Amino acid sequence: MTSKPRKPRGLGTEGARLWRDVTAEMADADLIPTSQEARYLLDACREADLAAELDEAWSQLGRPVTATGAAGQVTIHPLVTELRQHREACGRLLARVRLDVPGEEATARGSRTTSDSARRAAMTRHHGNVAGLAGR
Repeated sequence: MTSKPRKPRGLGTEGARLWRDVTAEMADADLIPTSQEARYLLDACREADLAAELDEAWSQLGRPVTATGAAGQVTIHPLVTELRQHREACGRLLARVRLDVPGEEATARGSRTTSDSARRAAMTRHHGNVAGLAGR
């Protein structure tokens, strides 16, 4: 099992939980995040913290779904929109953090970058030819 990267300072409860969960999953699979993946994960953790703060603010308002717009029209509450956007951003960032496990597909499209190939080669050296891993 690989050691987990240290949790960055300044993360709130949700961000710290996300960091801990993802890095534990990566360590269990003997994966070490690249510097870019670590940045994506940090940004995802910050998005998770921000979404949690927005959710708390929305809860304090009674979780209204609609609001009155500037022209008096009924519109979706701005916090609903913000929450959705931050959750989507968090998901997109997490999708960029590779959690390839030996024996699983490398990517949804089936293509590999040089980084993917290098990681796959390192995994093969470390784990051996797991389920035809070296032949992919």
